[in-house]
Amino acid sequence: MQPANASVRYHALDSLRGVMMLLGIYLHAICAYSNFPDVWWYKDARTSAFFDFNLLFIHIWRLPVFFVMAGFFAALLNERRGTGGFALNRAKRVLAPFALGLAVLWPLLQGLRRYTKVWSEPDALWTAVGYVFRGTYWKWLDPTHLWFLEVLLVLYVLALSFLPLARRIDETFLSGWIHRAFRAAVRSSWRPVVFAFPTFGTLCLMNLGVLDTLHSFAPAPHVVLAYGVFFGFGWLLYVHADLLPSFRKHAWKQIVAALLLGWPNFWFLLRQVQARPAVDALGFYGTAATGALAVWLMIFGCTGLFLRYLDRPIPRMRYLSDSSYWLYLFHPPVVFWSQVLVAGFAWPAWGKAVASLAISVPLLLASYHFLVRPTWIGALLNGRRHPRKTVTGYAITDLPATRICPQPE
Repeated sequence: MQPANASVRYHALDSLRGVMMLLGIYLHAICAYSNFPDVWWYKDARTSAFFDFNLLFIHIWRLPVFFVMAGFFAALLNERRGTGGFALNRAKRVLAPFALGLAVLWPLLQGLRRYTKVWSEPDALWTAVGYVFRGTYWKWLDPTHLWFLEVLLVLYVLALSFLPLARRIDETFLSGWIHRAFRAAVRSSWRPVVFAFPTFGTLCLMNLGVLDTLHSFAPAPHVVLAYGVFFGFGWLLYVHADLLPSFRKHAWKQIVAALLLGWPNFWFLLRQVQARPAVDALGFYGTAATGALAVWLMIFGCTGLFLRYLDRPIPRMRYLSDSSYWLYLFHPPVVFWSQVLVAGFAWPAWGKAVASLAISVPLLLASYHFLVRPTWIGALLNGRRHPRKTVTGYAITDLPATRICPQPE
């Protein structure tokens, strides 16, 4: 089943994908000031329960929204370029940055982590540098903050493997039933509840009823399955892109409803943590149920808001969307360094978080503008080199008339 208009450019969805990437920088900036252990490379002495709620609520829906967009643009790319072109493009734009990013970032992060352990010593800097050059940390290599690219690559392979079967299904009565069921579900006033059911099932496979992350290069089937639901929804949504205007309805109400659900979700999670090592069944299933409904409220709500307000060419949003890939890839050492820089100040947790972002974000944007955008790195991440211009000088005439695939990950 082919989409009604394959040549349409999806400005709002491109912006949404970019914002979800940039939101990851904020998420990691506040990790250092939350009470949750082992969620970031550095933990400050000043923490806040506000950031605990903030961290959990954003974690519920940020990557699911991103994977819906990834599935949508993957279907677009596959239709435009075919299976071979799709595979080559994803290898260049996802696999290569994943491998190169780990090769560059892992030593930097390990050096910074070592420095935080010895920074009171006179030769702390040289100790950290020596540790980096010894290279013993490579034996503990993990996907770090790029683990979602690993999941995405697995989903790309699964999608391409499934395409021959999908073509056969399209020749049977099942095809019409599947598409009619999807359209009916998306058109329903109860669509967040309908799609929450499969997500609730996948969340019940997780450790605490919230989405797990990967800490190794062996893809965990339950994590791939959970994100596969969102990816598959995005793929089908591209086929039925004519349904997108319906997302604008009740967008704000869905955002507010998800925010309200965040509080019982947080309470259920705390019940589990406090009950350990015992298992709190009410806490576990309550966390999974409220999280499953909240994530789909946010998927429909965020998509609707972006379609309502940003569904047109906006040069600044396009610039931020283009920059988001680089900013997310390279932000950990910059954010980490900024957190270490303000560690000695007797500021509250929120003050340190704001200072960390105020230091790191401008530096990251400057690095993108001068060192990435007009270079081969920009071509690798964005598909082509861009001239070095100010954001306000980024004219609509600089944009290609049809974008084959907004840099999705």
